[in-house]
Amino acid sequence: MSAAAELPRGLVVLVGGWFAVAFAASFAPTVPLHLAPSTLTPGISQTLVLCTMALWIGWPLLRLSAPATRAPSAQALLDAVTLAFLIQLPLWPLRLGTPWPVQRTLLIDLHVLAGVASVTGLVALGTAVSSGWLRAAAMAGCVLVAAGLQLPLAAIGMAPLATSPALPGGVPALLDRMRSPTTIPTVDEWNATLVLWIASVVTAVVGLLLASLLARMTDGAQTVAGARRVG
Repeated sequence: MSAAAELPRGLVVLVGGWFAVAFAASFAPTVPLHLAPSTLTPGISQTLVLCTMALWIGWPLLRLSAPATRAPSAQALLDAVTLAFLIQLPLWPLRLGTPWPVQRTLLIDLHVLAGVASVTGLVALGTAVSSGWLRAAAMAGCVLVAAGLQLPLAAIGMAPLATSPALPGGVPALLDRMRSPTTIPTVDEWNATLVLWIASVVTAVVGLLLASLLARMTDGAQTVAGARRVG
């Protein structure tokens, strides 16, 4: 296992390649003849959703299929900061082809980064040990981050709820932010984002703390086992 967090160079290359493929998949099949926000916005929205899936699903799949690390929290945080910067590269330039003002683009950005925060805690927890069950549970949590809570609640008959706009909504809520008929975000949208961030920060903090604890317990157990073998 790695003794410290490593710079995610390979992750950067893979995510950058995915961004390029996402852009090509969104625009290459049907390039709009008339370039205007009304014709460009659907393709841009699709591109950004695909880019977001690289952060919410692709990154966890990559890390959770790799060996455990002695610095799961530090590695997850380093990955998350790197990906948070990377997602800005397609988001802010592409918004110039849409009717989104800075406020709506910021709302979309915060929605994406809130998901990254939640996934950070889950990835850290899943990479702290080599338990297949724990990694499967962490990956399931990442899928829930991407899918949102409305669909599972609807499946068990708890939707529609009066509070559903304020629940973490994953990709469906992200698309709602992009397709909103009002260019300036409403108070309800900002409140929903605040609730999302509260839930995401709690998930990140709990996951990072538990990951650090599990990593220390694993190191301690390995040290004791090594001492017994030597003795």
